[in-house]
Amino acid sequence: MSEGTKRERILEAAVAVFAEKGYHQARIEEIAARAGVGKGTVYEYFASKLELFQEMFRAVLGRYYERLQSVREEGLTVVERLRLLLELHLDFISQNARFARVAFADGVGYDQELAFWIYEQRKAKLERMRALFEEGIDRGEFRPVDAAIAASIFIGAMTSLIVPIVMECQEADPSNLAREAMDILMKGLEV
Repeated sequence: MSEGTKRERILEAAVAVFAEKGYHQARIEEIAARAGVGKGTVYEYFASKLELFQEMFRAVLGRYYERLQSVREEGLTVVERLRLLLELHLDFISQNARFARVAFADGVGYDQELAFWIYEQRKAKLERMRALFEEGIDRGEFRPVDAAIAASIFIGAMTSLIVPIVMECQEADPSNLAREAMDILMKGLEV
């Protein structure tokens, strides 16, 4: 078995155990058993439970950002791409709700490097969204507005829509929820 495979199995096992038990109740022994390796093997790759959690967090968030970046133009309007981004976001969170609850609500402190990485990812996401809204304005899909504010509002909506999924364990149909949210965001509330 390759070293990369062992490390990946440990990270996948960590996602499952941290999601089930929470950070503070999870034990390295459980993660090792789930990965099919010895406890010492986990420590060959990760110096501590906190480092394992942080690396697992990076890996899961990395998959999330890769998924969002996979949305390319391919003849879609900006509104269609925004709806697709929202749907992918909701689907990812629905599939990883237990992990998200641990990652965002378990009170685990992040080291400065991880916190900076998360901040940089969010900044890049906001910049991509701003550029997308500017494109929509340039194409005449949106009225002229401040694209940075529009991007912040859209990301805020993305974030608020996951709260019931993550914190209240509510089931969600990502496609339907994205469609309804986009209808409100794009058409507003006025009659």
